Amino acid sequence: MPIIKVWIYLTVTIFLFNIQQVLASDIYLSASQVKHTIPFRQQHVDFDPIGVNALASFDVTAKHTISFNYGLWTQDTQITESLQADIEVDTYGIALTYYFDDAWYGSVFYDHWQDNIQIQNTARKFNALEQKNRAYSYTGTLGWGTEMGSFYYNVSTTIQSNKWESDESITLPKTRSARTVQEIDTTFASIALDASRYATLGQHNALIYGVQVSWHQLVKDNSITALNTNPIRQGNTRRTNSRTNIGITDHLSTDSYGQARFYTMLLLGEFWTIDVSFSQDFSSDSSGNDLSMGLGYQF
Repeated sequence: MPIIKVWIYLTVTIFLFNIQQVLASDIYLSASQVKHTIPFRQQHVDFDPIGVNALASFDVTAKHTISFNYGLWTQDTQITESLQADIEVDTYGIALTYYFDDAWYGSVFYDHWQDNIQIQNTARKFNALEQKNRAYSYTGTLGWGTEMGSFYYNVSTTIQSNKWESDESITLPKTRSARTVQEIDTTFASIALDASRYATLGQHNALIYGVQVSWHQLVKDNSITALNTNPIRQGNTRRTNSRTNIGITDHLSTDSYGQARFYTMLLLGEFWTIDVSFSQDFSSDSSGNDLSMGLGYQF
């Protein structure tokens, strides 16, 4: 984990802890694992980096809440005897929420996500793949939620504008190299239904579990894809142009899709939590799933 990013993470954490003394707030720190898969040479490389993330929520007034989040995940893995893969993922975001009454609320979000992936041929000393991805989104949500006994029900509708950029270079020794630069600009309109239950487990522990189903309808799509392939000759300097292309993968793809998400959170005493979630996406292009697990501490 790069020392500069560790310093940034600790600085943000200390700032959030200090500001907690001024505003009514919740601060949640956790360690978690995420899944990420990329295609490489007619196969797939699976990553499961472990990292840390922080979530802080502050009640500015009785009806206004502001939230911040930051996360960082890294991993080094050996694919074969001569191929070494590295991944670094970091995210951050901010959200503003207004509660109209006990049930209705509205939120606006800004989220930023990026990852850097590198696959090195350690035997021949060159980078077989370099991939940089960056995405950011603006989201507006209107929702309604209510408690009925130990159950909580929520329905929400969302408009989300996404921008995604990717720069990938693939190199084969003494043969050819290919560089692909992609961008995509999409807007989705979504509706989500969520049901969860709170169950006490003894005097100090509790369990929250639930399911969310959602549909995300593509309403805007501006996409381009450009591929630049150049030969590599010994003694020559490789030159690439800077043409831009737009494309997308996973559920950032230019297709409407549905999602089912199952989640559970075990509350251990006053401060500790263990959470697990699994989501499955469905679309006409492809389907994918995601599993995440975390251990957290709440101040």
